[in-house]
Amino acid sequence: MPDSYDIWRLAALRRDANALAPFVAYATDDPDTARRAPRLAARVFAAAPADLDEAQDAVDTLRAWSRALTPHPHQPDTPRPAEADARTRDYVADIRREALDGAAPEWRFTVELFLSVGLRELLARPLAPEVHEDARYLHARTTMALDLGHRAAAEAELARFQELRREHA
Repeated sequence: MPDSYDIWRLAALRRDANALAPFVAYATDDPDTARRAPRLAARVFAAAPADLDEAQDAVDTLRAWSRALTPHPHQPDTPRPAEADARTRDYVADIRREALDGAAPEWRFTVELFLSVGLRELLARPLAPEVHEDARYLHARTTMALDLGHRAAAEAELARFQELRREHA
């Protein structure tokens, strides 16, 4: 599995390419640039975490083309840091899922269903606020491990969640 930071960087590049390429293709008056922008985005999406330099070059080119079109009413916004991270997290989940084995999507769906039902069940019970807080926390940790595609961590957090359900059944 590639380094998590490299995956995050690639996800951020995919996020940017996904916003910039359609804008550049739409807004430019140069037909060659309009054809090249989606190809650059495709290169970013085809890149693996080991190909960060190539993906970065493609996004840098898209950024330069986008800046050259300023001001434009349809220019993509620059998200605030929290929003940028939230958008990037979706791309991280996609990259991690690409690396999982064939049985993983079915396993992931089963775990997500179990978590959803289990959380609703625990929150519906008149338990101490600390138990509800623990349930939300373990649900979030398991979901995060699933999003990162880290099966061992997801299984460990799922076991903690199951133990909490057993204690308060």
